[in-house]
Amino acid sequence: MRVSDFKKKSNAFLSRNNGLYLQLLIVILLSFFSAASLAGVFMNQKALIGDRLCIYSYFYDMLHSLNVFGEISWWNPTVQNGFPQYYTSMLGLGYLNPLFVLIAIIVWIAGKIGIHITSFIRWDVFYFGVMEPTLFLFSVWFFARQIFKNKITVLYVLILSAFSVGIVTNLSEIDFSNTAFGLLFAACLLKYLDKSNEKNYLLLLLSFLVIAITASYYLLFWNILFIPAFLLFVYWHNREKFNEIFHKKKRIILGLVLVFICFVPNLLIYLHGKDITRKPAHEKVAEYFRLQPGNPIMFLTASVPSISYDNNTITPYDHNNKRIESELTYFDYIGIIGIPLILTGFVFSKSVWKNFFLLMTPLCALVVMLAGYSPLFSTLLFFNTPVRANSHWGDLSFFFGYFLLLIFSAGIGLDVIVSHYYNKILKLFLAVAFSIYSLAAVGLIFFTYQNPFSSYVTGFSFCLYLT
Repeated sequence: MRVSDFKKKSNAFLSRNNGLYLQLLIVILLSFFSAASLAGVFMNQKALIGDRLCIYSYFYDMLHSLNVFGEISWWNPTVQNGFPQYYTSMLGLGYLNPLFVLIAIIVWIAGKIGIHITSFIRWDVFYFGVMEPTLFLFSVWFFARQIFKNKITVLYVLILSAFSVGIVTNLSEIDFSNTAFGLLFAACLLKYLDKSNEKNYLLLLLSFLVIAITASYYLLFWNILFIPAFLLFVYWHNREKFNEIFHKKKRIILGLVLVFICFVPNLLIYLHGKDITRKPAHEKVAEYFRLQPGNPIMFLTASVPSISYDNNTITPYDHNNKRIESELTYFDYIGIIGIPLILTGFVFSKSVWKNFFLLMTPLCALVVMLAGYSPLFSTLLFFNTPVRANSHWGDLSFFFGYFLLLIFSAGIGLDVIVSHYYNKILKLFLAVAFSIYSLAAVGLIFFTYQNPFSSYVTGFSFCLYLT
C-alpha cells in the first residue's frame, strides 16, 4: 500500500462521526502524557504523598487479603479490639468503584493461580495516577462533545482538564472518580435525549447504576449538587422530551429497580454504623466548628499563575519547599486566557449552557464553599444528616469538581470566538478583558510576593503576559 493511500484511509477513519476516533485518540494520548508527567515520579520512586500515603494501609489490606485469603479485608484487629475495615473502605474510600474492583479481580485471580504480591504501592499509583485520570478525561470529552459542536473547543477543554487542579489534587487526595461518573451520567442523559434508542438507554442506565453502586462519602463533593442541578436545568429546557420518556414506564421501572439493587450494599453498610461500628448519629457527622469556609476568590484568580492557597489564603508558590505535597495541590490555574474567555462567553454566547454555568458558579462559590458560614447552606448543615459528614465543603470542593465550571465556561467563550472569528467587537472585548485582567494579575503577584523578581516562577509568569 502506498504511503499516500495509507494517509487517506487514516484521515478518513479518524474523521468519521464528526472526528470521534481522532478525539478518542487525543484523549488516550493526553491521558498517558498527563499520567507520565504527573504520576511518573511516584511510580518510579514507589512513593505516595498526602492522604494517599495515610490510607495506603486500607488499599494494601484489601488487596493483600484478596490475594492471599481470597476475600476482602472485613475486620482489622490491630487497633484496640479491632474495627470493621470494610465500613471505611466502602463508604469512606469508595472501594466499590469499578476501577478498584477491576484491580481487585486481577489480584484475586493472581492469588488463585499461586502468584502472591508483596507490595501494592505501584498498583496504587497506577490506580490514581493512570486509571482515574484516564476515566476523568474520557468523561470530560464525552460531556464536552454533547454541549460543544466545535472540535477546537472540545480539544481546548481536554487540554485544560488533562493538567487541571483536579488531576493534580488526585495525586494526594482520594477518589476523584466520582466526579467523572457524574459527568458520564450527564453526557449519557444528553445523548439519550438527543436520540432515544435502546443503545443510548443502556448507556444512560449503566451510568446511573455506577453512581448508585459507588455512592460514598465522595458523592458529597460534586455529584450531590451537580446531578440535581443538571437534571432540573435539562428538564426545564426539554420538558416535551422528558414527558415522552415518562410514558415509557417499563424502562423507568426497570431502571429504578436496578438502581435500588446497586444502592443496597452501600445502604446496608451505612446502616451497620448503628450497631457494628457502635457509632451514634452525632459521631458520624462533622462537628459544626469544622465546617470552615473556603475562599471564593479562587474563581477569580484562576488565570493568575505562580500563586497557591494555604488554608484558603493566597500565598506565593514556594519552589524551594522540599515537601512536594505542600505546593502540589492547592492552586486553581486554568491558563492566562481562561478568565477573559469566560467573561467573553458570558457576555456574547447565546448557548443555553451559558445559563447553567452562570447559575452554578455563584451558587458554588458564594453558597456551598462558604459551608457553615453561609446563611443559606448553614440551614442544611445544622442538622445531623449525611450531608454534614463532609467537613471539606470549603477547602476541597473546588478541587474535586467546581473547577470544571470554569473550564467549561472558558470553553463556551472559545466557542463564541471560533464561531464568530471575524467579529471585531468580540475580539476587542476579549483584548480589553485580557489587558485589564493581566494588569490586575500582575498587581496581585507583586502584592503576594515580597520580592517577586527573586522567583523564577514569577519571571515565567511575567513572560507569559508579555507574550
